[in-house]
Amino acid sequence: MTEALAGISPESLVGIHLTDVPYWHIMFGVSPDELSEVEREYFERGREWGMREGAYAYLQSTKPQTPAHAINVRHGTKLVRALRKHRTS
Repeated sequence: MTEALAGISPESLVGIHLTDVPYWHIMFGVSPDELSEVEREYFERGREWGMREGAYAYLQSTKPQTPAHAINVRHGTKLVRALRKHRTS
């Protein structure tokens, strides 16, 4: 909320406290033309890491219920197997 207020009316704030600075501030707030070659390489490595290791975060940001359904299906499958085993024993 504070971040949104700062964006809407920065003149009304003396300062804000953030517990973290989201990566997207850096990634999308700066034109690549303004970066040095070293900085561009750094951001490219970060982008590649995000594509390789950040799938869960991307999934959660767009479809947060998908992992929940997968977990429920897995537990439901275990329940069905237990019930079948109980009936046949």
